Amino acid sequence: MVYDRRAEAGGLCGALPDAGRDGEACYAGYELMICHRSPQDWGPNVISRLAPYTQQAYIGAGESMDIESATPAESRIKAFLFDTYARFTLFGQENELRLCLGITTPELAFKVQHGPDKLLELLKRQGVYPFTDLERDSVQLDG
Repeated sequence: MVYDRRAEAGGLCGALPDAGRDGEACYAGYELMICHRSPQDWGPNVISRLAPYTQQAYIGAGESMDIESATPAESRIKAFLFDTYARFTLFGQENELRLCLGITTPELAFKVQHGPDKLLELLKRQGVYPFTDLERDSVQLDG
């Protein structure tokens, strides 16, 4: 599911230093997305709650965000790790799909200690990436 922030924000203009319409600065060229293995409402709902924040702050690839208050109580997912999933050109401007990838508390600690690239490598190798599974266990972090 890809959430298109432009419908809510009225375009990609507003926050970063690139010149946009009428001299406005342009928003970062990214669209939030989340992947689930089966249809779910949770992902699109949390992204729609996150979208207004992106109008105030840029979310870069490799950054993380606590989402514990937005996940079901029984979920092991407690944070998002953001990644550039793909790049595309739209109306002559380069944009990115910014993946919101759910991670567990131990995975977040691993990311802080070893960096986002090492964690993404483990998540890919163990078949988690690009999916957010709310009930999954942490991946093995010794590899």
